[in-house]
Amino acid sequence: MPSDAAIFTWASVSPKVARRVNRAEQARIDLLARWSGNPELAELLYLIWLGFVTRGQRVPGLRRRFPEIAEAMVRLLAAQDAGSGGANDPGTGRKS
Repeated sequence: MPSDAAIFTWASVSPKVARRVNRAEQARIDLLARWSGNPELAELLYLIWLGFVTRGQRVPGLRRRFPEIAEAMVRLLAAQDAGSGGANDPGTGRKS
């Protein structure tokens, strides 16, 4: 399965692939927004993820830090949830 970085590179030269990637990215952002209840935080977390993916292409050893990066992103989501009165269920987006 191609990595996100490979697909993003392909999308940069193929309008057809770019449209499909844009839809997939929006779905990811929408999911994060449902989980967090905060569209701005969702966009920020997705941009952090993109930076991690891009940097991982240049610095392959960085990929070892995926669990640490993922945990930090989850902590940011949890901090948002705590400030808004409880966690959103990842499956439904509703408060649990």
